[in-house]
Amino acid sequence: MEGKVTKISYNEKDDILFVYKKGRVKGNIMVGSFIIDISYRNEMIGMEVLNASESLEMFSITKEMMKYAKSAKLVNRKNADGIFFFGFEILSTIPNKDRIEKTAIVAMPEISSSTT
Repeated sequence: MEGKVTKISYNEKDDILFVYKKGRVKGNIMVGSFIIDISYRNEMIGMEVLNASESLEMFSITKEMMKYAKSAKLVNRKNADGIFFFGFEILSTIPNKDRIEKTAIVAMPEISSSTT
């Protein structure tokens, strides 16, 4: 997994997934059900996913995977054209007879830094 090590928690009652690392939040960007937290150093330090079970379904992430997530990493990049890519990876160990680890990657839509 690339990116910076983060913490992950899932609020099953409210169906919100939190992926975050230490830092003070300066502001945030909301894209659909995804809220990206930006630090005072203009770095992504967290992501919240509202209605997580529905919002992450297209990435094949289930409630069970979120409930048993054991680690996560935030990933963000900017290409030469000024397009930003935001996302995270989670590693989940779901209890079953084989104790299989499942990794999932969530990629946010590209966001342009310029307006045309």
